[in-house]
Amino acid sequence: TMPLESIIKDPKQNVYLNSGDVLVAMNQPWSYSIMGANLGSAKEINFEATGISLLQALSRAGGLNDNMADPSGVFVFRFEDKATYKKLSDAFNSAGASAEGNNAKTAGKSWVYPMEQVDKYSRLESIPMVYQIDLNQPGSFFSSQNFSVKNGDVIYIATASSYELSKFLRIVGLIVNPALSWGNNINKITE
Repeated sequence: TMPLESIIKDPKQNVYLNSGDVLVAMNQPWSYSIMGANLGSAKEINFEATGISLLQALSRAGGLNDNMADPSGVFVFRFEDKATYKKLSDAFNSAGASAEGNNAKTAGKSWVYPMEQVDKYSRLESIPMVYQIDLNQPGSFFSSQNFSVKNGDVIYIATASSYELSKFLRIVGLIVNPALSWGNNINKITE
């Protein structure tokens, strides 16, 4: 099997067909999953094998809901090969940040966090990684335009703390308003 994109990019990969050869063309769309604050449920969204940016992926899912989503809490979960991890880890450490620090962010950069100690994955070909993008930082919009979404990525959008407060206040309102209405009706009857 050979992806058509590989054949187009590298003509040496093109295999000439002979009489009697059978060619099977299959469509295997790439997809990513997105879940979190502004979605009623998780969605799986197909995209072209040529790829899309994180900003495009968020747009295809409807963008961030101003009332529900925390723009500093956009996370991409994926498996990276060891070479990519090493490259990212070296860049991260050379920036003077600790991979253990949870708040190691700079304007315009999205830091990389390994989910667990890399040594635990030494026998595996790929390492689970979490990327956090803080869209409150103006430079992150440039980063998210250059951040390619890969087949199988999971994008999670954190819920804004203010939304949790508004949910709580709505629940309190549902309890308090009927009681107030009932109390007002009793006052009208007794007058």
